Amino acid sequence: MKKFLLAPVAALAAVVSFASPALADGSVDIPNGVIYPNCTYHQAKYSAADYAWKFSGDVMDPTGGYASFLFFEGAAPGSGTTTGDDGLMFCGGMDRVGTYSIADGEYCYDDYSVCASFSDTFTMRKAYSRTTLSISDTTAAYGQRITFRATSKAEYKTGYFANKYETVRFQRRIDGVWRTFATASTNTYGAARVTVAWKYRSAKAVRAVTVTTTEYAGSQSAVKTVY
Repeated sequence: MKKFLLAPVAALAAVVSFASPALADGSVDIPNGVIYPNCTYHQAKYSAADYAWKFSGDVMDPTGGYASFLFFEGAAPGSGTTTGDDGLMFCGGMDRVGTYSIADGEYCYDDYSVCASFSDTFTMRKAYSRTTLSISDTTAAYGQRITFRATSKAEYKTGYFANKYETVRFQRRIDGVWRTFATASTNTYGAARVTVAWKYRSAKAVRAVTVTTTEYAGSQSAVKTVY
């Protein structure tokens, strides 16, 4: 979580040329967050004291390119300390993961007669996924047909939900290396399954892997053994 605290103008004389009256302390707190598969607002908290005020600045993406504009506005003069929540919108598959920065940030009186500068950073990560695996028979004989079922869920702001129409790889470990023996797409419930003839006489470790996409990070199930 990152927090940038805006000191009175007197403390920022090297940066800001405005004179008295001093600008009351203000702060904006933009925590590190998640870029979910859908478009959601990433919460930012702000606080200012006693006078109408405005926060503004450019939000720059991890490459240094322009991403969006930050603008928070306070209440009427003399209303006392103002706090609240606002947000910056991020969309999975569109916005970049990594560290964002606030450039040309200003905290000003409503009439812009007095301003102070601020800048800081916050980090956005890709949404996670979760994968589980079930096996119809873990003691299958050589040549027996076994069904492997995987369930994939993607992280959203309100929890984990079905990861629809995405790729799951079913893998077994041979000589210390994970090798894919089947691939399937999830349905509307985030489930995928394959049925194969088991052609091994010794125990083999198996797992299911949700493939990484532009919207979420890949994941793997717990390892199970077919004996």
